[in-house]
Amino acid sequence: MSPICDRQNGRKKATIPTYIFYTLCKGVHMRGSKLVKIIVAASLATGMLPNAAFALDADAGLKLGGEEPRQEIADDVPDASGEPATNAGSEGGIENAEPEVPGSENQVEPGGKPEPPADDAVDDVEDRVPQESLGEADEAGSEQEDEEQCSVHYAAHVSNIGWQQEVADGEIAGTTGRSLAMECLKLELDDLEGTISYQAHVANIGWQSAVSDGAEAGTTGRGLAIEALKIQLGGAAAELFDVYYRVHSAEIGWLGWARNNEPAGSAGFRYGVQAVQVKLVPRNATFEEYGAEAFKEHLASYEAHVSELGWRGTSFDGATAGTTGRSLALEALSVRNASTLYAGSIVGQGYVQRLGWQAEVSDGTVGTTGQSRSLQAVRFRLDGNLAEAYDVYYRAHVANIGWLGWAKNGASAGSVGYDLAIEAVQIVLVEKGGQAPGATSDCYRSRGLNYQAHSTNVGWMSPVTDKATAGTTGRSQALEALCVSLGNQQYAGSIVYQAHVSNVGWQDAVRDGAMAGTTGRNLAIEAVRIKLEGEMADRFDVYYRVHVSSIGWLDWASNDVIAGSTGCWLEAEAVEIALVAKGEPAPGPTASPSRSLSYSYKTNSAGSGWQGAVFGGATSGTTGQSRAVQQVSMSAAESTFGGELQYAVHSANVGWQDYVNDGAVAGREGMQIEALRVRLTGELSQRFDVYYRVHVSNVGWLGWAKNGAEAGTVSFGYAVEAYQVVLRAKSASAPGSTSDAFRSKRGAVKRGDGSWDWYNSYGKLDRSSAIDKVMTTAHSLLGVPYVWLGVYPQDGGMDCASFTWYLYKQLGIDIGFETYDQMYSGYEVGFLSRAKPGDLILMYYGSWPNYDQSLPEHVVLYAGNGMIYEEPTFGGRCQYVPLSTKGATKISIRRIIHD
Repeated sequence: MSPICDRQNGRKKATIPTYIFYTLCKGVHMRGSKLVKIIVAASLATGMLPNAAFALDADAGLKLGGEEPRQEIADDVPDASGEPATNAGSEGGIENAEPEVPGSENQVEPGGKPEPPADDAVDDVEDRVPQESLGEADEAGSEQEDEEQCSVHYAAHVSNIGWQQEVADGEIAGTTGRSLAMECLKLELDDLEGTISYQAHVANIGWQSAVSDGAEAGTTGRGLAIEALKIQLGGAAAELFDVYYRVHSAEIGWLGWARNNEPAGSAGFRYGVQAVQVKLVPRNATFEEYGAEAFKEHLASYEAHVSELGWRGTSFDGATAGTTGRSLALEALSVRNASTLYAGSIVGQGYVQRLGWQAEVSDGTVGTTGQSRSLQAVRFRLDGNLAEAYDVYYRAHVANIGWLGWAKNGASAGSVGYDLAIEAVQIVLVEKGGQAPGATSDCYRSRGLNYQAHSTNVGWMSPVTDKATAGTTGRSQALEALCVSLGNQQYAGSIVYQAHVSNVGWQDAVRDGAMAGTTGRNLAIEAVRIKLEGEMADRFDVYYRVHVSSIGWLDWASNDVIAGSTGCWLEAEAVEIALVAKGEPAPGPTASPSRSLSYSYKTNSAGSGWQGAVFGGATSGTTGQSRAVQQVSMSAAESTFGGELQYAVHSANVGWQDYVNDGAVAGREGMQIEALRVRLTGELSQRFDVYYRVHVSNVGWLGWAKNGAEAGTVSFGYAVEAYQVVLRAKSASAPGSTSDAFRSKRGAVKRGDGSWDWYNSYGKLDRSSAIDKVMTTAHSLLGVPYVWLGVYPQDGGMDCASFTWYLYKQLGIDIGFETYDQMYSGYEVGFLSRAKPGDLILMYYGSWPNYDQSLPEHVVLYAGNGMIYEEPTFGGRCQYVPLSTKGATKISIRRIIHD
C-alpha cells in the first residue's frame, strides 16, 4: 500500500486481500470490471460465494463517482472450487450467501472511520486465499488504492445564502438556475500529501493573490462575484494528479473543463460564477471531457471618436467602432489590451489628415480631437507576452471605398494620398499562427508620392501625385499650406519639407504628411525646401519647383535647395514635386530655382559717423538722440533681379539734389538731410514698389512714401534722424499708413473745392486747432455792438457778415466781407444734422431789406449742440444763443476748414 494514502502508520498493515474486502465495506469508490475482480477475489479469500459478495456490495450502498453502482455481474464468475457459480437465489442474489462476513465487526457506520482487522483475523484470511486469486487481487488493488482514497473537498459562499455545505470530487458547489453569484471559495485535499492553491478573479478587483489549503479566495460581505478561477496542485499531489475544474457562469452556463492553473470562467463581461466542479485525475490520464472552451475574456478594447458625434461606446474583439453609411469621419481611436492573463500592450499609430504619421502610443489614443482632422490610416502591433501569444488583425472602412482587407502586426490599414477618411475600424486578436478573420488582400491603398495644397479662396484641394500641379496658376491665389507624403514607399525613410511664409519666415521642418504653412491667417507660402531621409535618400533625389506670382514657373530645385522666392513679398501659387532615381536626369531646367530680393542701406549721422548697413525694413539712423542724418547710401546689388535703387535727398541750405545710383553716397557731410526720395529701375521697378519713411526731429515718424515721392519736411528746418526702406511686390499692400509722408506747408492752404486745409506749426494737417482758434475768438467778442458794415476794432462794432469774416481772418483765410461773398466760401454741407462747430449758417427770410429771396439776409457761426454766435441786428450786441430762436425760412450750411 502506498505511503501517500496510508493512514495506519505505526500499526501492522492488513494484507492486501483483507484490506480490499475491508474497504469495500466502508464504501471505497471503484468502477467497472476492476471492481468486479476485486470483489470476487475478496469473496474467495473470505470463503464467501461471489454472489454473496455482490449482495454485500449492494447493501453497503457503494457509490461510483457519486452515482449508484452498476449491477453488471458475469454469469461465469468461478467460486472457490473453480467451478462456475449459479445464481440460485431470489432477485438480488444473496439467499445463498453466508450469513456473516469475517471482519464484519469492524464495519463502520456511515460517516465514521474504519478500524483495521485484528491481526489473527488477517493471518487467517491470508491462509485461506488461493494464491492465484490473491495475485489477481493484489495487482488490481495496488493500481487503484492510492487514487481511489485521495480526494478534494470544497465549499462555496453564495450571495443571499452564505456558506454552503462542503462537497467533494466533482460534485457541484454553488447553485444553477437561481441567478446567485458565488462570492468566495475554499478548497482542501483529503488523504493526500501536498498542497492545493487557487486564485479568484473578482468583479471590480481583478485577479487576487493565490491562497491555499482551506483559505478563502474571493470576498464576503461585499456583494462582489467571483468571475473566474485558477486551481493548481503542489508538492507530492502534483506528481500524482492533475486537477480539473469547470464553472457555471451567468449568461453562459457550464463552460469547459480547465486544468492545472488554467483560467476557468470569464473576465471583462461582468458574468459571475454561479457554480463550480473540481476533480482529481491521475497524472497524465486521459480526461475525455477536457478541451472545450473553459475561459472567456476580451482581448482588444477600443473606442472611436467620430466627427459631429464625439466619443462612442467601447467595442471589443472584432466589433465595429465608428459608423458606416453616414459619411462621418473617424477622428481618434483609443485602443488597449483588455486581457487579464497576458501582459503587454497594443501599440498604435495613426496617419492624420494634414498631420501625417503620428508617433506610436501604447494602450493609448491615436488621432486627434477638436481639430476636425480625420484618421486616414492606422497601424497596430503587440508587445510583451501578448505578442508571444497572439497576432493582431485590423481593418478600416474608408469613405467612398468601404471595408478594406485585414492588415496584421504593424502593417498599414486605410489609405494615404487620397484624402479619404476612415469611418470605422475592427480589431481582433488571433492566436499566434491562427487563421486571419477574413481576406487580407487590399488592406491599404497608397498613391506613392503625393502632395496636397491649400490655396487662398479655395481651401484644401485634392491630392496629386508625382510631377502634377498642386495649387493654382493664373488665378492670383496664393499657396498657403502644403502636405507631402511618400505613401506606399519602397524603402525606409521619410520626406521632410519646410515653408517660408510671408510675415513669418522659415518655419520648422515637418515630415510625412504633416502641414507646412498656415491656414486661416491669409499668409502666403513664398518658398519651400524638400529632402529625403533614410534609405529613400540613398536611392532617390527629390525635385520640386514653384510657380511664383508675377513671375511664373521657376526652375527645378532638389534635395533641400530653396525653391521660390525670399524677401520679395512674392506669393507662391503652385508647386510640383518628383522623385527621381539616383543618377537619372532632372525633370527640367535647374539653373534658377529661386529668386531673392536683398537690399541694404546705411547712414552717416551727425556725431556718430557711418553706421553699419541694415536690411529690408530695418531702421537706419537713430531716434531719441537728436542726431541728424547727413548722408545715405543704398544698394540692391545682392538681389537676383535686375535693376537698381536710386535715391535723392533734400539737404538744409542746399535743397533737392540729383538722384544717385545704387551704392553711391547722397547728401553732404555737415548738412542735415530734411527729406528724401527713392525709386527703382529695371526689372526691380517692374515687379516691386519701394516704400520708405523718415523720422523727423520735433515730429517723429511720418507716413510711408512710395516710388520717388517726397518723404520728410521742407521749410521747417527739421532734420531727418532715421529712415526705413521696404520693397514690396506690385500686388502687395503698403507696409503702413501712406498719409502725412511729407510736410512743406504751414497755416491755411486753399483747396480746389473752395475750402482750406490747416497745417499746424509742424506742418501737419490739424483742423481741430484751427476750429479751436475760431471758437476762442468768437467767445472773446461777446457783447461787441452791432455796427452795420462795421470793421472791428476800428469801427467799434460789426454786423453779421463782418463778424464771421473777422473770425476767419485771424487764420489768414478771407471768406469775403458780405453775406453774398460768404455764400460761396467753403463747400455746402447739406443738412443741419451734419453741421460741425466752425461752419457758417446763412439764413433766408424773404423780407425787407432784402427783396431777393435767393440771397441770404443773415449769417451766424455754428458753435455745436444747436447753439450759435452772431451779431444780431441794429441795437444788438454779439451773443451766444440757440439757433432755433432765429426763425429763418431757409438756411444754407458752409464748411470753411476742410474736414
